[in-house]
Amino acid sequence: MEVSTIRVVAWVLANIFRNKNLTLTPEQLKESIATLKVLVNYRDEEVNVDALWALSYLSEQGDEEIEGVLREDLLPVIVRHLGSDRSQMIVPALRASGNIVSGNDLQTEAALAAGVLPLYKQLLRNTRRNIRKETAWALSNVTAGTRGQIQQVVDEDLLLDLVIDQGCITFFNNLIFVRYQAHHAETGITLIRVNVGMLLLRLRIVKMEYRQDFIRAEGGTRTTYKRKRTWALSNLTSGGTPSQIEALVAAGGVEALVTVLGVFETSVVTVALEGLDNILAVSMEVSVPTVSGTGPTRFKKEYFAMVLKQLCGKGIKGLCIIVCRGGCGYAECGDKQAIVQKIAEAGGKEKLEILQRNTDETVSNKAKGLLEMHFDNKRDNSDESDNESQEDALDN
Repeated sequence: MEVSTIRVVAWVLANIFRNKNLTLTPEQLKESIATLKVLVNYRDEEVNVDALWALSYLSEQGDEEIEGVLREDLLPVIVRHLGSDRSQMIVPALRASGNIVSGNDLQTEAALAAGVLPLYKQLLRNTRRNIRKETAWALSNVTAGTRGQIQQVVDEDLLLDLVIDQGCITFFNNLIFVRYQAHHAETGITLIRVNVGMLLLRLRIVKMEYRQDFIRAEGGTRTTYKRKRTWALSNLTSGGTPSQIEALVAAGGVEALVTVLGVFETSVVTVALEGLDNILAVSMEVSVPTVSGTGPTRFKKEYFAMVLKQLCGKGIKGLCIIVCRGGCGYAECGDKQAIVQKIAEAGGKEKLEILQRNTDETVSNKAKGLLEMHFDNKRDNSDESDNESQEDALDN
């Protein structure tokens, strides 16, 4: 058969399966998937792309269709195309794999066993926003799964990549401080804390794609991308263990969720509020043992090692020799006050005060509840009253 004819067949199938109301008998489903298996392995890229799109549309139909794809052993082919260097091949493969991980727990586990997570990690760093968006969506389905599946996301060090656009500068500032001794003529030796994130940016140590991520953390990203990543983070706070939530906090998850509070899409803000509420709820229920540092801050050695590993993987090998003499700290899952402080330092309290007057009742109630439960508004108001009384007394 002519290649041109095969291309037409693949294109037609892709358009047929694009119909969301399509109903197939078990036999038709089996034959369709068998045909797609031939097409996705065909020696023509155009045919492969259309066959992958057809698989993505088909797997979107439901668990039965996903099971058919798995039975025909098409998952390894989909995963192979995830590693392609051509975006027209990556996007449909990414959509198909995302549909599979959105299936039941066994189907999600099959995709994880096939090795999607390391590829998702690479794709979160892709220069194309739509690829990063689709990857974040796929990961949101994984973090909505079992705790074992969430743990695989944590073990793959994917949390840092999930938050890096929104919270990377704060992440570097909170997790790694370069401290050095500077002699001052009058005060003697002074400890100076350097803003590592901005230092790397200004010295152009970070690779170009990561420098762009730093800039996006300041300027924000499109709401669709934020929405997908916010779901991934919030899902983890809903179904994860305290240690998994602690890993998210260590990766800058609190700052990333606070950043989302400033967008105008109600559904995204609601999900971010739920994520923060879940983190704070866990912080009140558990107490996590810590390793004391030599200075006023405390840190866990394993997380400091994780950070260095992440930095080394990004080509910033010079930072791997940093020694934090004063201790490198982050807010722990069992330290409610530290979490509250992180929210406040990221501008979260001000955003919550604005959101409590939001016209959407769900958003306003959630914001008001967080303020009343975790931020001492009454004390702030009494302090203001005391200040006003003192000013009146001085005027008199």
